[in-house]
Amino acid sequence: MTQIILKEDVTAISLYEEDGYQAVLDTVQKMADEFVPDLSSPAKRKEIASFAYKIAQTKVKMDDLGKEHNADLKKKTKEIDDKRKKVRDTLESLQKQVRDPLTVWEENQAKTAELYESAMDQIKGFSRVTGDDGQNYNSKTLKEKLAKCEAFEIDPLLEESKAKIQKLLDMAKNVLNKNIAKREEEEAQAKKDAEELEKLRKEKEEREAAEKKKLEAEEKAKEQARIEAEAKKKADAEAAKKVEEAKKAQAEAEQKAAAAEKKKAAEIEAAKESERKKIEAEKQKKAQEEKEREENLAHRKKINNDILIFLEENESSFTNDDAGRKNLITAIAKGEMPHVKIQY
Repeated sequence: MTQIILKEDVTAISLYEEDGYQAVLDTVQKMADEFVPDLSSPAKRKEIASFAYKIAQTKVKMDDLGKEHNADLKKKTKEIDDKRKKVRDTLESLQKQVRDPLTVWEENQAKTAELYESAMDQIKGFSRVTGDDGQNYNSKTLKEKLAKCEAFEIDPLLEESKAKIQKLLDMAKNVLNKNIAKREEEEAQAKKDAEELEKLRKEKEEREAAEKKKLEAEEKAKEQARIEAEAKKKADAEAAKKVEEAKKAQAEAEQKAAAAEKKKAAEIEAAKESERKKIEAEKQKKAQEEKEREENLAHRKKINNDILIFLEENESSFTNDDAGRKNLITAIAKGEMPHVKIQY
């Protein structure tokens, strides 16, 4: 690639006042249009980046010359700035035009790497035959993993790694198929062992039940003999007890008769005492009621006298007309009349 470098003696005037910049732009444009990006090797990709960088260098140098010239020629600032902008925009566009294929390639490479990593993680997951707890997956779980492995599709962007990925997939399928066969055999054996254990358990239960039944029969016979012996012993004891109870009952009857006579005499005395107390209580009650009645009459008389005195003292205010009646109600409402109030 021919190096794009402005001549050492190039001046801002030759570029911007004599329109030399357009020749440079045309040259770079032509080189950019003729440039064919080759992404096949690191050296070729480096050449693309180098060409874009040289365009950027040319842009910077031409723009710097324009800025220097603009400082000297204030009058042409707007014209030169427009040309500088055109230089920047054109060269930036050309830089992008040259760089874009490499940028797209780099983005695809990054995406491809991400897809490849994801594929590796999934295949690694397919190949796992034990859980995080270290326990082996059962045949059902392994078959589900095998179905996912067989349904896995390789992304078109992974074309270069397709053969390697497919090989790993085939290895994962092989591992899963072997472990499925092994798990099914183990599960079948475990089921058989469980059935055998269940059979032995039932036989043991039947033997134990028969032995228990035999022991229970023997215990029942012993218990029956004991019950009969206890019954005879109890009957003998009951007979002796009845004789003793008859004697005791006669003695108790005699004691009860004497106690009853004594109790009757005490009850008669208690009844007399109760009657005396009842009469005394009635006398006291009547005296208390009479005292309370007299106190109530005195209290009512005092209240009536207090009200009467208040009415007499304020007779001039409580005339028999609307004003007097209003004064009376006001006095009651204010609590001035003793013992009388209005409840709203």
